Amino acid sequence: MKYKLIGLVGGVVGSYFWVYNPQCTPDGCPLTSNIYFSSIWGAMMGYLVGGFVFEMINRKK
Repeated sequence: MKYKLIGLVGGVVGSYFWVYNPQCTPDGCPLTSNIYFSSIWGAMMGYLVGGFVFEMINRKK
């Protein structure tokens, strides 16, 4: 569960900073058009990646 929460927080923080990417205009990228949508998407992806990492760590034990 710890890795999933770390992934969730990391996804939210990463997506928040992704909104301010200078290469992508708000009109051109759907993820950067809305900070809330971007944060939810980042949280979901972080949670899934955190769960995947947790499974990989437990599989090696």
